[in-house]
Amino acid sequence: MTTWEGDTSRLVSPDTGLEHPLEVPRGGGAGFSTSCLPRFRLNAFRQRGRLPGKESSVKPQYLVFSLPLCISSVFAHDAAEMPAVVVSATRFEQIDSRLPANITVISAQDIRQSPASNLPDLLKTQAGIGVSALYGSFGIDASVDLRGFGPATASLNTLILLDGQRLNPAAMESVNWSLIPLNNIERIEIMRGSGTVLYGDGASGGVVNIITKKATGSQQNITLGAGSNGLLTTDAQLSARGESAHINLAGHFADTNGWRQNSAATQTSLAGRVGIDGSSAKGFVDFSGFDESARLPGALSQADYDQRPRYSKTPQDHQHRDGFRIRPGVEAEIAQNLLFNAEFSFDQDNYDSYSGVYRSTYEREKEHWSFTPRLRWAHGLPSLAASETVIGFDQYHGDWRSVSNSALFGISRARAEQDSQALYLQNLTHFDEHWGLMLGARSQRMWQSAADSSIQGETQRTKNAGEIGLTYAGSHWQVYGKVGTTFRFANTDELFGYDIMSGNSVFSANLRPQHGTIKEIGASARRGDISVKAAAFDMKLTDEILFDSNLYTNINTDPTQRRGIELEAQWQATSSLALRGSYTYLDATYRSGSFTGKQIPMVAENKGALALQWNAQQFGQYSATVNYVGERYVSGDYANTRRQVGGYTTTDLMAAWKFSQWTIAAKVLNAFDKKYANWATYQSSAAYGYATDYYYYPADGRSFVMTARYDFK
Repeated sequence: MTTWEGDTSRLVSPDTGLEHPLEVPRGGGAGFSTSCLPRFRLNAFRQRGRLPGKESSVKPQYLVFSLPLCISSVFAHDAAEMPAVVVSATRFEQIDSRLPANITVISAQDIRQSPASNLPDLLKTQAGIGVSALYGSFGIDASVDLRGFGPATASLNTLILLDGQRLNPAAMESVNWSLIPLNNIERIEIMRGSGTVLYGDGASGGVVNIITKKATGSQQNITLGAGSNGLLTTDAQLSARGESAHINLAGHFADTNGWRQNSAATQTSLAGRVGIDGSSAKGFVDFSGFDESARLPGALSQADYDQRPRYSKTPQDHQHRDGFRIRPGVEAEIAQNLLFNAEFSFDQDNYDSYSGVYRSTYEREKEHWSFTPRLRWAHGLPSLAASETVIGFDQYHGDWRSVSNSALFGISRARAEQDSQALYLQNLTHFDEHWGLMLGARSQRMWQSAADSSIQGETQRTKNAGEIGLTYAGSHWQVYGKVGTTFRFANTDELFGYDIMSGNSVFSANLRPQHGTIKEIGASARRGDISVKAAAFDMKLTDEILFDSNLYTNINTDPTQRRGIELEAQWQATSSLALRGSYTYLDATYRSGSFTGKQIPMVAENKGALALQWNAQQFGQYSATVNYVGERYVSGDYANTRRQVGGYTTTDLMAAWKFSQWTIAAKVLNAFDKKYANWATYQSSAAYGYATDYYYYPADGRSFVMTARYDFK
């Protein structure tokens, strides 16, 4: 058996945490305006089997104590010794750690050592991130939430980027995770707190930037996997680099019967990059394509959840999605201290679904393009050590077309279009080796139009944001403070409402942009084999945009406030034994209104995890993680008067062994077969096949996975 390589005295990613609060994705196709079932897509019912409930914003409180499993890879010696490269904080590669932000970097080796099989599962192990995946092990339709926006708007306030380009769609459908095979990821940057100045609306909670691999040499590998519920997987990677050109390809295939009835899924994707390097400039083309199909098991009544959690009430429901993305770009050094980057991105996404409950079909086509040029000027100011200024322009355009055919409403056609331009500026100055100052500002204009058989309307809004941050760094410690503003425009789906009396759509032209202020302080320190990190924040929002299921339209809610503390720590107990943890407390309330002080439904007040990693050298590598999520109020219960969903504790185990060019890994997920629900709601009146009752989305039970990876020499 081969001995594990690398320095095990340090962890690769000292900022990484674990565990997840649960959030209900709003996603689906265009036209969905709520996270509960059933909902209207323009004039058609939602196809995904959710139950009605009032989606306005109230208090998320969660606390996260987390220790990542296998996150400090013993494979990666260099990564442990070098400071992490970060792009998200400036939109250019930045090695200097003196940044006024709470940032976590997950490396490629961290990903290899995680039991996660998809991006949402990987992200849910990080401190302060809530993930809700309703449809099984592939993360299809999963939503990701930073800093507790709750089930209704998690995916609308956490911005997901792929190599700096937005993945969040202009409508209500979920982020397309299939575009990103795990084996093609170089690192993931999690920037907690508002990213509005650099990235625009939809980043009030923070930014998750997924950086794909760039070929650094010749490498080929293939990984085969099999597991419970008929799971079969194949992953392959190929990369090559010449004197001035390089190519990287990654392919992924997965198929499962699913843990629940009617939860089978198939996923195929291909992604890569082709690039040319010159002495002062380089060009590249990123590309990806995907095809995925999934059965939709739906929610279960209280009795079914208690007695037969694998059961499906919607045995005919299913969905299919396919598309591609292409992104050419250039990086050029115009002068000695002037760097220019620009990308043009185009993606197309097709979606169709069928609901047996509502006897309806839905088809949607979406296209989106963006152009994002920017400059970084490194310069000095009088009496100051160093300063750099980033100035950029963002142009985004998207449109979608949909056709729904419902037994209740017949055929309905809809279309929407969105166009956005923004100018932003950020300056980062280091006065000396200790003090750093960051200033930033953004102005963004948004134009939107929407139409179906009943309405046609358009709206235009402009919002501004700014931020200031100060950092002081000592020899083994650092503190920072930051104050900024944030905003979010309504997306194209949120502009549609529904008139219950007439049965027609309405256009919400008076829906105001969400806006607010964020204050944050933080500190980090390292002594010997122990490192700690802490951040505290206070976010006050006005005109938060949420769906009101009583009115069947989106509204601006009463003012809200979110306050929290995030703590992370790690201890390298011995050269072969590592322990890590993180803790987050979040209190989110209305500042005024009928729900003042109430918790946001489906957000746990307490959550945490512990992870232990043991490197036994030639005898393998072993890790164990215990995750805990506390009780939550059911979705739609903003008065906090209904039954709470019980908390749960799960345990994940992983072991890996190396034999020459082979790496064999075994995983046991939810090892003690804990029964719990990712999402729950209460149906207050019988409708559309759902009686008055509590309804749940059960999570998968215990499962086993074995993988074998072969690295070609």
